Amino acid sequence: MGRKEAAAFGILGLALAGLAAGGAEFSRPHVGDKVLVILTVPEDTYNVVANVTEIQPNHLLAISGSEELQHQGKPVSVSVQGVIRAQDISTFNSVTSDQIADARIVVDHKGALAK
Repeated sequence: MGRKEAAAFGILGLALAGLAAGGAEFSRPHVGDKVLVILTVPEDTYNVVANVTEIQPNHLLAISGSEELQHQGKPVSVSVQGVIRAQDISTFNSVTSDQIADARIVVDHKGALAK
């Protein structure tokens, strides 16, 4: 999923709600909203859609998501959990893996091992 598709996806409902004095006003995230997580691991990048599972008292967002993807024609299971700041969510409704606190990232390549 490219940036254009992510913007069209409408994740987290961060569309402009209107112009307020001094700038734009954005909607607040809710439990169940989605955010695109761009995971960069050694030599690979994966896009995973994660759900906001909790809004913590300090306004941090707990997220969790997983995807079954294809990488070089082989199935890969990618999962991510962690905590993000709402202000780190880009205008494309995405965050990068380096913006996730307490990150738990699992990339599971399935199939035969290459020799």
